[in-house]
Amino acid sequence: MRVIRTKWRASLVGWTCALALGACDVAKLPAGSGDTGPRADVDAGADSGQDEQDGQDDLGDAEPGPDAVADTLADADSLQGEDAGDEDAGDGDAGDGDSGDGDAGDLDSGDDDSGDLDSGDVADVPDTSDDDAGPDAAEDATPSNPDLVDFACSDASWTPGPCVAGVATHVPATLPGSHIAFPQPIEYTDHPPSSGPHRGHWAVWGEYDFLPPQNWVHNLEHGGVAFLYHPCAPAAVVDYLRALAQTRPADDGGPFRWVLTPYPDLPSAIAVVAWEHTYTAECVSAPEISAFIDANYRQAPEDIATDGSYSLGWLGK
Repeated sequence: MRVIRTKWRASLVGWTCALALGACDVAKLPAGSGDTGPRADVDAGADSGQDEQDGQDDLGDAEPGPDAVADTLADADSLQGEDAGDEDAGDGDAGDGDSGDGDAGDLDSGDDDSGDLDSGDVADVPDTSDDDAGPDAAEDATPSNPDLVDFACSDASWTPGPCVAGVATHVPATLPGSHIAFPQPIEYTDHPPSSGPHRGHWAVWGEYDFLPPQNWVHNLEHGGVAFLYHPCAPAAVVDYLRALAQTRPADDGGPFRWVLTPYPDLPSAIAVVAWEHTYTAECVSAPEISAFIDANYRQAPEDIATDGSYSLGWLGK
């Protein structure tokens, strides 16, 4: 049985953020927790002051935010905009990359479900990229879509890990970004994927009750970012990921390109993914996520801002 999320689960005005300070607090940090940064602790009992786990990149500490933040999301215009430059849109697919395990990356470095969906139509948006044209657009949006899986929370006892610094990883592509049509399946060895083969039709930008990775990987190839969360993550986590995406300023390439969706195979509470780069964490840290996006947004084989034609499960933007 799947969970259908409403288009706007919570009033964003009700969730206040000190985005001007680069912070969003989901829950008050426990007293004496130390400089763990303004992360949203999604596990009320988690020790937010726990030492960082071995192998994780410390993405930077910040002072804890106030218990009650007076600034609203309307104040988020002071967030630092991206300095990403113009890139020409390309038609080529990603080439073979070097194989090997991804190493924890520095943020300054730049260079990858069968639910019963009974609603959603293909958006009336033209496919503007020649190499993305193909006969599988309608098949993408049918209930028989093999890429759809059960995305409901399957473990009521699930809890996130300790709220420590997130990990940014560079995962070089090992397979070309080929366009695979139905009925051929697409399976990924990395969870979540940050590159690789995908469907020929990318998704309309925005939030989904569920968006298959076979489609959103194509959005990554166009320079966008995927915000992912564990299906059992608290609603507050989803609210703050949405707020971060919606308040991200436009740049010279147009409005910020993002998708938001649950990801059943996610090994952490949240993840933010750009082409060949992945950030994973057990709680929401606005400074860390912003730094990751600054380093990796629009650093992809193609720079295409237009909406795709896949919109099944689209909730809004």
